[in-house]
Amino acid sequence: MARPTVEPSAWSDLRGMPWYGPALLAALFVVLLMVVLIGTTWRVHQLMTVTVEHELANVRETISNRLAGNLDYLTLLASERAEGTLSPEEFSERGSDYVVAHPELINLTWVGSDFVIRHVAPLQGNEQIVGLKLTLAEPARASQAARETRLPVYTNVFEAIQGRPSFEVWVPVFRDEEFLGLIAGVYSCPQLLPALFPVFGDNPGSLELLAGEQTVIARLSAIPDTVDAITATASLGPAVPALSVRLRRPEEATFSPITLLISGLCVALALAMGWAMWALRRDAETIRAANRVAELSEQRFQLLAESAPLAIVLCDEGVVTYVNEEAHRLLRSVPTDEVVGKVWADLEEDGSAPRDSGEQAAGELLGARCIRRLDGSTVEVEVNSSEVALEGRTLTQMILRDLTEQQQALDARFHMDAQIQHAQKLESLGVLAGGIAHDFNNLLVGMLGYADLALLTLGPNATGREYVNEVVKSAQRAAELCNQMLAYSGKGRFVIQSVDLSEIVQEMSHLLEVSISKKVALRYRFSEALPAVNVDVTQIRQVVMNLITNASDALGDTNGQITLTTEVVECDDAYLREIAFEDTLPPGTYVCLEVSDTGCGMDKETVARIFEPFFTSKDTGRGLGLAAVMGIVRGHKGALNVYSEKGKGTTMKVLLPATDREAVSTRDALKAESDWRGDGTILIVDDEEMVVRMTVSLFQRGGYETLTAENGEDAIALYREHQAHIVGVLLDMTMPGLNGEETFALMRRINPDVRVVLTSGYNEQDVTSSLAGKGLAGFIQKPYRADNLLATFHKVLGK
Repeated sequence: MARPTVEPSAWSDLRGMPWYGPALLAALFVVLLMVVLIGTTWRVHQLMTVTVEHELANVRETISNRLAGNLDYLTLLASERAEGTLSPEEFSERGSDYVVAHPELINLTWVGSDFVIRHVAPLQGNEQIVGLKLTLAEPARASQAARETRLPVYTNVFEAIQGRPSFEVWVPVFRDEEFLGLIAGVYSCPQLLPALFPVFGDNPGSLELLAGEQTVIARLSAIPDTVDAITATASLGPAVPALSVRLRRPEEATFSPITLLISGLCVALALAMGWAMWALRRDAETIRAANRVAELSEQRFQLLAESAPLAIVLCDEGVVTYVNEEAHRLLRSVPTDEVVGKVWADLEEDGSAPRDSGEQAAGELLGARCIRRLDGSTVEVEVNSSEVALEGRTLTQMILRDLTEQQQALDARFHMDAQIQHAQKLESLGVLAGGIAHDFNNLLVGMLGYADLALLTLGPNATGREYVNEVVKSAQRAAELCNQMLAYSGKGRFVIQSVDLSEIVQEMSHLLEVSISKKVALRYRFSEALPAVNVDVTQIRQVVMNLITNASDALGDTNGQITLTTEVVECDDAYLREIAFEDTLPPGTYVCLEVSDTGCGMDKETVARIFEPFFTSKDTGRGLGLAAVMGIVRGHKGALNVYSEKGKGTTMKVLLPATDREAVSTRDALKAESDWRGDGTILIVDDEEMVVRMTVSLFQRGGYETLTAENGEDAIALYREHQAHIVGVLLDMTMPGLNGEETFALMRRINPDVRVVLTSGYNEQDVTSSLAGKGLAGFIQKPYRADNLLATFHKVLGK
């Protein structure tokens, strides 16, 4: 830049001024200069203070996170010790590995309820403290406080036996109300900062760990105390009140008041020497001020860029010239010089990272690019590019935003939508299966009833008796298929009992062993003190048998092993949402039945379809199979999870809610019914004509008189007219007009002591749940046999 020339008019004006004119101009200039420079110095100081405080906050957060992570690990060890699953040998092995991975820790200590040190991990170098009682003031105080409050307690800094300034955290171990001891982590103060900050900044400075607010117990990259520095101090928080961290950064050189005064006097002297010299100094000051502003602008840019939450990259003709701290973290470049000088196009990939079909269906994020990091991994980012002018050159500025969390959220939403669609599909199939089974049960009532009547009519040696027996067998197999369909729909016949799941499996052991191949070894692993579950024993036996049969089919004719395991598991919301049929299962304690085999396993496509009705991967299917299993588990408010891999076997886990009720024995007591005949009138209410005719014949053969109605309105009229002779009512639940529940309510208004046996193709629990405590005499599920029907009324009427 050309220097300005002195104008003659300016020199003439200067010569015509009074003698004090240059002095006044110089004084005014000095004042203005001091104001500007003092303001600029103050602003620079403020910016540096904000930067140091921000950096200190990051340092404090890093230390707090490390202490919190170590405390979580100690809490885990304490929990396992309380549950009895952590042995001293496991403590020593796992604790030694953890201390090696965390250099700030001297050791992990196992202390008994008598406050005597029992075990130390690692033992090498700490042998002298094993067997000692906690006598040092700080450990003794903190351990007693942890026992009294049942909460983790940190000590103040003290001189450890190993000869290093240290502090400890004590975690109490309780089993119910019993104090078992403590587990402690011993920290080395000199090692805490080097372990967390192996590379401390690019600028000179000092990071110090303080005991209280003054005593320095550890220091990194120290600078002399005489150097002017900006200092910030912060406590590590309420959990560790005895420790603070202090950060010192050298303050940039600024103009002192003395320097400003001397500069002003020099300016005044120059003005007194002439207009030309004053003008030259004015130009020089202008240039220096511009340089200073440029320097401050560059500092502001660096401050803003380095503290920005987004990654910023500058490229000159495609070559990286600058990356900020966030871009350094995103690209995993250590140090940042590794990425500077690289061609940006070499870091971009043509396609996104590979995904499976389910993730691809979720959709790629619009505008996403795949970037290859310096460690070989890839990350999807959103790139916003713009051109900026800098030092006479046009650079490309790119702002990168990590899309990992956004993509994970999209994948999670897709997974949830797929689960909802799958649940809706299964629910629709369940409604269809339940409706079909209900209608078939009505038809089977007539088939079985008339077959029983035929058997009662035919003599023992009649020619057609064997044919009728075959009809009965076929109808019973059809009834079993209907029960499987009801089980799949979650509406099977449940007789709920509080039972021990291990006892059910043990009782079935002989049946299970004869139901599988001779080449398959059956192994049992039963958990002790298993909580009871509220289940229908017959349905759960069907679940066990179906799972064992499925596992045996997977093994085929090869040698293998099937293992049945019962255990108690704690399930949280996230796990239950992933595997449950519905999203309403509460977290808590569940009893798990696990059936695992060493068979051929399944691929993902097969696993996705195994619970569909009549689906099979074998040449011949076995009816509803696992679909019925799913329906039974769903009906018991449970969950079912499948782990399988092609060629590596399959594991199926059935989770049932635990109950605090006492388990009852599942061994059935058979009681023989004596021959009997009834008397009185039975009112039969059903809209199926064939069912009515067959039921009338059965009751009449049992000695009863009968009245019939095909709907609720007729039934009410007949009961009001003949209630004096009616001893019982067989009432169908599903009818046009008044249904069974409404008809029953009206009959009880006429006679509160009316004895009504409800019948339906659905299970007793679903049908009678709304009638609990309202005086219902009994329930019988369709299809029923003649002897079952008469036995039910015999019991209801007290014959």
